[in-house]
Amino acid sequence: MRLGEAAILLLLVVLCRVSSITGQVLCFTDTTCTLGNYVSTNSSFPGYTSTVSECCDQYGGTALKLLTQLTSDHCHMCTTDICTYCQNAPVVTADGMALADPSPFSCDQPTPAWPAVTTIDVCGPLTNFTQTTIPAVLPSGPYCDFTYQRVYTTYDTCENSAQTVQTIRVKATEGPTFSNLPADTTLSCGDDITLTNPTAQGQCTTATVVLNSLVNTTDASCVNNFAITRTWTATDGCGLQTTASSTVSVRHTTPPTMSSMTASDRTIILNQACNNIPNPDTLTVTGYCGKTLPYSSSDVITNQQCQNRYTIVRTYTATDECGLSTSNTQNIQVRSVTSPTLTVQSDVTVTCDAVPTAVSASASGHCGVGTTVTLASSTRTDGTCPQRYSLRRTWRATDACGLSTETAQNVVVTPKGPPTFTFIPASVTVNCDTDIANTANTGGKAIAQSPCDPDVTVTYTDTNVGKAGCSLTVVRRWVATDNCGAQATAEQNITVGAASGTVKITAPDDTNVAVCPGASVSGEFTGEINVNSLCLQVSDVSVTHSDTVVFSGDGTRTLLRKWTARDICGNEDTDTQYLFVVESRSVSMSSVAEETVKVTLAGDCGTLPAPPTVTAAKQDGTSLQVTYTENKTPGRCPYIYNLTRVWTASDECGNTATKTQTLEVDYAQLPVLSTTPSDITVLCDSIPSVPVVTASGACGMTPTVKLVEEGGKTCPLPSSLTRRWTATDQCGKSTTHAQTIQITSAGPPTFSYVPANVQTECSSAADVISVGKTGGIATATSRCDPTVQVTYADTVLSDDRCKKTIRRTWTATDDCQTTTTASQTIDVTISSGLSLTLPQNTNLVVCQGDSIAAAEVGSTAKVKSISPCLEASEYDLTYDDTMLSEDAVTGMKRIQRTWVATDVCGNKATGSQLLTVSTVAQPSLALEPASLAISCSSLAEVRNLPLPQLRVSGSGAQVQKVEETTNVQGACAGQIINRTFKVTMDCGYDTTLTQSVIASVRTASVVTQPVYLDAQFRTPYLPNNQPSGNPTWTGTNIIWNPDQYSPYRFWNYQTYGAANTPNWAYQHSNMGTFMRPGGQRSRLGANSWNVMAAGTRSQAVLADGDSPAFWNYPGTNAGSQGASGVMQVSSSVGQASVGAQGKGNLSGKGLTALQKMFGPKAKKESTGSGPTATGPSSTGPF
Repeated sequence: MRLGEAAILLLLVVLCRVSSITGQVLCFTDTTCTLGNYVSTNSSFPGYTSTVSECCDQYGGTALKLLTQLTSDHCHMCTTDICTYCQNAPVVTADGMALADPSPFSCDQPTPAWPAVTTIDVCGPLTNFTQTTIPAVLPSGPYCDFTYQRVYTTYDTCENSAQTVQTIRVKATEGPTFSNLPADTTLSCGDDITLTNPTAQGQCTTATVVLNSLVNTTDASCVNNFAITRTWTATDGCGLQTTASSTVSVRHTTPPTMSSMTASDRTIILNQACNNIPNPDTLTVTGYCGKTLPYSSSDVITNQQCQNRYTIVRTYTATDECGLSTSNTQNIQVRSVTSPTLTVQSDVTVTCDAVPTAVSASASGHCGVGTTVTLASSTRTDGTCPQRYSLRRTWRATDACGLSTETAQNVVVTPKGPPTFTFIPASVTVNCDTDIANTANTGGKAIAQSPCDPDVTVTYTDTNVGKAGCSLTVVRRWVATDNCGAQATAEQNITVGAASGTVKITAPDDTNVAVCPGASVSGEFTGEINVNSLCLQVSDVSVTHSDTVVFSGDGTRTLLRKWTARDICGNEDTDTQYLFVVESRSVSMSSVAEETVKVTLAGDCGTLPAPPTVTAAKQDGTSLQVTYTENKTPGRCPYIYNLTRVWTASDECGNTATKTQTLEVDYAQLPVLSTTPSDITVLCDSIPSVPVVTASGACGMTPTVKLVEEGGKTCPLPSSLTRRWTATDQCGKSTTHAQTIQITSAGPPTFSYVPANVQTECSSAADVISVGKTGGIATATSRCDPTVQVTYADTVLSDDRCKKTIRRTWTATDDCQTTTTASQTIDVTISSGLSLTLPQNTNLVVCQGDSIAAAEVGSTAKVKSISPCLEASEYDLTYDDTMLSEDAVTGMKRIQRTWVATDVCGNKATGSQLLTVSTVAQPSLALEPASLAISCSSLAEVRNLPLPQLRVSGSGAQVQKVEETTNVQGACAGQIINRTFKVTMDCGYDTTLTQSVIASVRTASVVTQPVYLDAQFRTPYLPNNQPSGNPTWTGTNIIWNPDQYSPYRFWNYQTYGAANTPNWAYQHSNMGTFMRPGGQRSRLGANSWNVMAAGTRSQAVLADGDSPAFWNYPGTNAGSQGASGVMQVSSSVGQASVGAQGKGNLSGKGLTALQKMFGPKAKKESTGSGPTATGPSSTGPF
């Protein structure tokens, strides 16, 4: 193969591997696999195919190379038997990619389903495909941390096979989650406390919740103020833990309340005897948690205005045990509402001339109170006339307390009668020129009088009753009316004489008259009438006329008009007038001086030149009315335009004349600013605000004003600011004004707020005092800078263990870098106290006469400084025990242990723990079994027998140690040996027990030596089989007692030799735990091991353990003695390291077998005779 071809093929291999493409064939069109002669495929790589069949059959290739064979002698013809050169097993893929290990799954997720996989059959078709797991059967969970493997095995027709292994891990990662966790609560009453416990659930297992601490802190100033803090720890089945706390605080801050008052403020109305003042009310006073409290009351009389009017201030007071007090004030208003008794005269009706005078009344007051009587009012109510009215005289009786009574007397007044005439004028006759309205000309005025009205009114009316010729008769009716409308009447006749005299008419002057052609001349009389008569008026005269034409021609004529005047009595007179009549045929009009006038408006542009006076006349010279109109032509704005004036005159005959004049209007006045600020120099904080500048324009226009500012306050000072106003009116004419302001500095910043000197609690060991704890941040203002920057620096003035004094220097800097400083003193103290976590209330078993020491209780209180500025150890912890009760029969005691923690700064925390103490009695001990039979080759093997079961009853005393003191030698010859055990117990209840062993000679047997087992240690997967009955283990009877032990399990283990034949079996039993009376956990023979002959084939691995396990090896072949003892299992993923300790001679094949079981660290430690033996370094089966 040429070098270039090898490089290309290598590149293809690398690209395929990088892209996880699993095909491995390069297909050619020729027989020598020449570089570049590739078949055309769908692949992005030239000639690349996944399988031999795809190259030769699908794409018609001639020869091929496997990418795993790059030399030139590996060019294979498609006609060659594939199995002679192709050894590539089918490849397992998922989604076209090689299988990979997935990320770990959370334990609360189900184990993932098998993926959908495909195979790429490189050489020949797939003949078999299997999917298995290691271990073969997966546990049902839950999983704390479990890893297993999926194994995919492929076989093709060329007998190529391969395994693809995928590792799956399922793991618990999150601690338990609390539910029903009581929220922090503040109550006002301790009786309302309900202490509930939360529950918890692990991520994949159940969880147990344990109350770790309960701290009760009481306020020394008030026993009703306290807080209970409880802390729980939740532990799930995987050992993951979560801690949570809940605090119930009781704060009694509410003063006592007064309820059920039978009355609040009230007003008492004195009874007739004035003796009904009420006794104090009955109240219900409620204090802390609804407790009823006593109360007191006291009366003070205030605001006494008189004998029967005052106020009783009644105060009720209650105080609880914490000094909280409540007062309720009741105001009792004492009043008398009984008015004095008053007696007056009865009501009367009289005439207007007989009204009685007022007579005084009499009165008496309530309960003898002094009374005065006055005439409160005398009211007149007018009726329909002055003589008809009523009088209401009201009398008032008032006592010394201001109560009064009013009673009235009503006097009704009526008129006496109508008036009467004392004089009536007689009937008379007068001339027509007599003024009859003047009663002196007709006999005088009538006179009348009334008894209750000195001023009777007399009037008259005249009625014309008849006329004869020019004479008239008048009837005069006199009426006398008094002030109540009563009347009397009388009549008088007046006769007026006949009329006489003359009438005179004077015609109007001769005049010219203009008329329209063909029109008549008006007949309106404008002359003069004169009447000479005593009884006639001009209105009694009528006027008529008649016309005579004396000339007529060419639109003119002359008329002679005769006027006639006649009065009602027939007197008559005449006169004449000439009328010169002209027919109107044109109108004349005066001229206008200028037809075009240029006008410049001034001021408000409201005044134009007055129009000139234009006159007009008819043809006869009679003036006509002239009509004036204006027409406006707009210019570029409302005040630049042309105005055309038009004068028109017309007569009644339709003749018309017209004159015109044109005004060209403009204005000259520019806009005027309302103010023109002058140039000034100011401080930077006194820059004047922009004044409101408006402008007025010509002709009433309102110009717009625009302001432009240049410059301003900039550092360094001084600086300048220019303001420029421009006013422009609606016609585009403008005016501009500029003001220059020189700006100078106003001085450094000043502090508006500096935090006061404070004392605060230390917040950290570094004593970093935040501004939030020391009064906040200082603020400063500057006359020139609205955003002054304020910083601070701290200097330690003094420092001891419990107090530090710091000077905080504040610096204010404005935007021109001018600064000002101020100081604040901060005293940092440690006064926040301690947190005390108490041990749980404990049931304690002690020996008689023993003291209840803290160590015997099992734990002490845990102290934590609330202040972060103290070390954890800077406190003293003491306790004091108080006997609460003691049972005389059982001796059980209830003791309250009060813990007191005091830190170096004197802060304290206290709490109490309840101890229930029981006395331990003398126990009853027994060995089980009490005797047993064994086969042995030497009596020394007795010392290697497993320890018998020790039964303890009748006492809570615990076994501390069991030591076997048996020392026997010789051969087994059917004798009985007494095994002696020294038992060390609590409270000095030590004793010695004996077990009988019947020894017989052992018959030798041959056991095949085990071989090494090639296996790795993995997370255990063990069948769980709970035996029934009492299983027996190699001469030791293990008792099953569900009341004392937890359920146990047993497993079988098998090792295999070269021919896959079993040669060793191991049996393991887990017996579990039980609880001692004091609540302590103990294990009795937690694991039992037996090495026995080969048995039924099974497969398993060794589990971790944390407690001793019994083991027994019956090594019966030559040179291998049996041994038994206690082993401790210590394992890790990958390989187990197991140590075993036993009694007896362990050597040769027996030691080798033990090391095969438990690893190369297995060794024998003898408490009697026999050497220490260690095995060769090798990897054990577990």
